[in-house]
Amino acid sequence: MNIIKSVFSNTKIKIVCALCAALCVAACVQVILNHSFPDDVKITEAFAASDKVTVSECIVETTARLPFGEGSLYKSAKPFLSELNSALGYENISYEKYRGKDVVYMKASYEEEEFIVNEIVTKNILSGSTYFHGTVTLKADTENAEDIKKTVERVLDSFGADYITYIKINALKDGKMTDRQCKGYTDRIFSRINAEFVCKGKDSGYFTQYGYSKKLTDTITADDELINVQVSYSYNEKEDVMEISVGYPVINDSY
Repeated sequence: MNIIKSVFSNTKIKIVCALCAALCVAACVQVILNHSFPDDVKITEAFAASDKVTVSECIVETTARLPFGEGSLYKSAKPFLSELNSALGYENISYEKYRGKDVVYMKASYEEEEFIVNEIVTKNILSGSTYFHGTVTLKADTENAEDIKKTVERVLDSFGADYITYIKINALKDGKMTDRQCKGYTDRIFSRINAEFVCKGKDSGYFTQYGYSKKLTDTITADDELINVQVSYSYNEKEDVMEISVGYPVINDSY
């Protein structure tokens, strides 16, 4: 009986040890996978120091439809803009009001050495529709772009707004690049954000490529294709530099 108990005991120990070993291996594999393939990536990781490019600015742009409806725009817009900028940590905001025949709006602006804030809430008097358009232009510490985007969207969600937010990073690289060099550089950018090539285009001196990354949450659909990153190149002959822009989910130049 003691022998049987001893065998069972040893067997249990072996099973427990085997399970522990298996769990350790699984944990190690998971750590490696998480390190190699993170749950998400940031569009600000598109450029690297080794690229020899100069990031000039990063623009976070938001367009939204606000459910304010009837009543005075100013009574609705001021609390909204105040809450938004408070959440972003911006103080000393300047406000401006305007009333025309067909539209009424309220502007908010703020500028420091590192960033510029421009926001406007517009109401169409005839239709009653109210819209928000805002840009935060970062001249330094562009890594904050994703946090700004999330903060703006959180406030808009709390007001029940429909919106889309874009991030655009502008950079400069010395000299002129061929289409082949542009494609090769885009491949490096796509690799950093785990994106796959979707399509390309060239028009009026612009060379553009579109991609899709499962690691980036926002997407748009174009010709039944999912897209959430765009890389554009344009040569500035006067300055002898390539102007490179990375947009998420696309480049939106409405501003």
